[in-house]
Amino acid sequence: MVPDGRKFAFATSWAAGHGVQVIDASSGEAVDAWLGQKYPVWSPDGSSVAFVFTENEQTRLVVAKRDGSGARVLYRGEKDIGVGDIAWSPNGHTLAFRHGALSVNWSQIMVVDTGTGRARPLTSRRGHADGSPSFSEDGKRIAFGRMKFGLQPRVPRLALVPSRGGAVHVYLGARTSWAAPLWRPRAH
Repeated sequence: MVPDGRKFAFATSWAAGHGVQVIDASSGEAVDAWLGQKYPVWSPDGSSVAFVFTENEQTRLVVAKRDGSGARVLYRGEKDIGVGDIAWSPNGHTLAFRHGALSVNWSQIMVVDTGTGRARPLTSRRGHADGSPSFSEDGKRIAFGRMKFGLQPRVPRLALVPSRGGAVHVYLGARTSWAAPLWRPRAH
């Protein structure tokens, strides 16, 4: 939902493909539809939306104005290797996302600067699947789920990494069917 509460976006699928629909929250009417996009996420100020677009088996992380215009590709994934699980930093200057797929036996957390398009990995590709990044309220840390390959059963763990990069801390006590962390806001 847009931070002002007037519109919300959601990914939808049908026999011919998939896309993003934007709905007016008060009327319930569709106000926009973008074909071929997935994983829509509004910027903290509601002025932009980030989403994944797939064409010719290559995924792209895209940012556009709230009406879908002015789309800019921030990251291009390799063929058959996905991009998803998008999260905005609190200041709206950075996107964290999952890059990789279970089919290639890895996924990692990456970040991209929304102004420059400079992308960099925060976690490595080897031996695990990282996903569902979530920024802390101050934007200094990113929590995410990590599932290590080779463990039977595959048990996801909660993990934490500094948003500017650094050592990953995995919380071994946190066991779940999948970790999709959400930070609790501080009381003001």
